[in-house]
Amino acid sequence: MSDTSSSIRACSNGETALETQGGLYPLSREEIRELLFFGRQIPLRQQSSIIDGTSIIYQTPSRLGIIICTGSGSYHISRKSFVLVASGEIVSSPLIAISMG
Repeated sequence: MSDTSSSIRACSNGETALETQGGLYPLSREEIRELLFFGRQIPLRQQSSIIDGTSIIYQTPSRLGIIICTGSGSYHISRKSFVLVASGEIVSSPLIAISMG
């Protein structure tokens, strides 16, 4: 079942924002670079710049997908769609809700 209210979108300031039921999580270009090129897990911060200790974003082991885990749920997006939004080629893309059991 997909959560149609969750999405990733490009922002005018060059950042990318993850919009979930739990809130808005901005990602800077530096964080995106660390995630995509170095495969690092990135802690997510709320729009107020406070890091949410339980929320992270990381690549799947195959590097073909991105997993977003927040306090309100977990989501998946293909790496290709993530890159298209982060580069500004498309404005937004939905996040697919997943159950982490």
